[in-house]
Amino acid sequence: MKSIFWLVYIALIFPALANDPGTAALEFLEKVKSGEVDLSPGTDTALQAHTSQTKLKSIGKRLEQLRKDLAKGSLEVGEIREDADFAAAIVRKTGGFDSSHLQVFPVALIKSGERWLPAPVLASYENAVPAYTVSLRRRLESLESWMMKERVASLEKLLADFSQRTRKQIEKSIRGNDLENDDLEQLTEKFLDACLKGDQGAILGYLGGLSDPLPEDWAARLQATEVVANSDVSRDSPWRLLVSEEVVRVIVHARRGGESGLVSVACLDPAKAGARGTMGKIVLLHFDFSKNAAGQWVMELPRSLLNNDEEELIYDDQLDVDLLDRFTSKLRERSGLLASSSAQEACRAVISGLKGGGLEQVLRSVDFSGAPKDARYAAAEAAEIWWSLNQPGTLRVPVELGFQQEGNLAIAVYQWFSIKQADQFERKTLYFKKTAEGWVWATGPVGKDEKRSRELLSKWMRSHEEQWRIKWREILLKPSQRLDTLDFDNLANDSQVRAIVERWVAALDEVDLMAALACSAWLGEIDAIPMKTLRNLSYELDSSSEAQFSIENIYRSNSWVAASLKKISDDKVSHAFIPVVITPSGPRILPEIDLLADDSRTRNFLNNASFRQLENFAPQEKIDELRVLFELFQKEVSGKPD
Repeated sequence: MKSIFWLVYIALIFPALANDPGTAALEFLEKVKSGEVDLSPGTDTALQAHTSQTKLKSIGKRLEQLRKDLAKGSLEVGEIREDADFAAAIVRKTGGFDSSHLQVFPVALIKSGERWLPAPVLASYENAVPAYTVSLRRRLESLESWMMKERVASLEKLLADFSQRTRKQIEKSIRGNDLENDDLEQLTEKFLDACLKGDQGAILGYLGGLSDPLPEDWAARLQATEVVANSDVSRDSPWRLLVSEEVVRVIVHARRGGESGLVSVACLDPAKAGARGTMGKIVLLHFDFSKNAAGQWVMELPRSLLNNDEEELIYDDQLDVDLLDRFTSKLRERSGLLASSSAQEACRAVISGLKGGGLEQVLRSVDFSGAPKDARYAAAEAAEIWWSLNQPGTLRVPVELGFQQEGNLAIAVYQWFSIKQADQFERKTLYFKKTAEGWVWATGPVGKDEKRSRELLSKWMRSHEEQWRIKWREILLKPSQRLDTLDFDNLANDSQVRAIVERWVAALDEVDLMAALACSAWLGEIDAIPMKTLRNLSYELDSSSEAQFSIENIYRSNSWVAASLKKISDDKVSHAFIPVVITPSGPRILPEIDLLADDSRTRNFLNNASFRQLENFAPQEKIDELRVLFELFQKEVSGKPD
């Protein structure tokens, strides 16, 4: 037998070496890690065909646990020992900054022809060898004994080398001389940028990871930053204030004296309800700085971040009120005011920003000219409105109901349409104000000189509310085409079909409800609400923004034309059958006719429901004709490889 030391990452291994024990062990563990290992005899492992079902179940459970152990970190080959057609390989899991994540995996291998196949259970040839002789058993026991001893030795070496490895990992993101800059505000900006990028190496560098010795509470600092490395920051975690793109962060104070300093960051989180204290949406984080023996600045985390405890955040604006008062003025220095030449133009800019822009960009249109506390309220109210349209999982669309101007004030009234509550009237009012710079969005408290104009605008709004409660659905659905019957005499040509389906796909990609409605027709009476159309649109908009689409075919009969649309989303493939009808407004799609090529019981039920949807608007023979066309589509799709 012979021992050979290997230290090479899987990414550097040449295909020509694919038949050596180390590569085979790595490939096996990578497949286990991704959940793709095949236990069929002769495929990914040396598992014997006669293995019992009970044993297979046990092996499956072990592999599932192994998959969890392999999560996070990278794999590298260590020692390998060979004995003729048998081998043992040590694979180490490294990477990351927490030594508790270090692990060593001994893999037993058997040569089958030109291939090395791993045994399915670590450190054991059990169920991988067809028959044993006394001499063979001794040889395999020797290899198994070596694996167990080497596992311990290799882990001890990993732990001994861990500090140096960690330092090298941190230095890939930040160097020691980067921390010697005495501009603490600049250092904090770079720290905030590292948090936003999820760069744990850089974050740990700012927290003393390059110090010798490390800070006394290093274990706590390391554990605190794990939440960032795992991309597992919940809405209730204080780390959200540093890692979320939705939060606006402004440095409101920086002080340095000798070898210590303090930087205060005010954070406006649109997701916070503002229930605690007087300004729950704006939170202060104080970062202490001190110099280590090497002259590098080391940041101290606030207790809320160190303990990942939202309860320790400072919500009360009676503390450090002067710092909170700087939030809007400092923000305005960084992002200047965007005023418009007219109230209507200001409204369009705000709605456009609310629907598709970041919070900080929207805040550029907000009036901060009042007292500092009023300006903070204005920022918080604007953030709350922005969040109502941009909260993940929420699809709301502003539907304009009316606009009125009174002197230097104007009001825009909207229905805040939510697809999940499609029949609910939710009025939202936006006020605009003329200033020396132009028209701006006036959120927050009402000024004394504005009260009379506001009263007149409120009176105008109340006088129209009953009408809006009835008419908002008609306004929402205006881009779509209502049909009380279908035109079977005129069919769209191929170019028309492709054009309307491509417009539809573009609307889904942009998550644009109004554009999707402009491609749509729906069946119903004048005062009806096409709930199925809206529900199907909601689902498509919610699930299609990252999908890939392709038009595969166009199907025709005497009375119908439909497109076959392939959709790939999260590695899932679906095929939709999309009828296109001619309407007074041109070719349109019928979202309520939801037909997919899927033979599951649920999908068959939904497909049949779509055909039943047509019964009040088309003769039965036309529905049967569409069904025949759909069955042809299903047959062709089922014969295609995905």
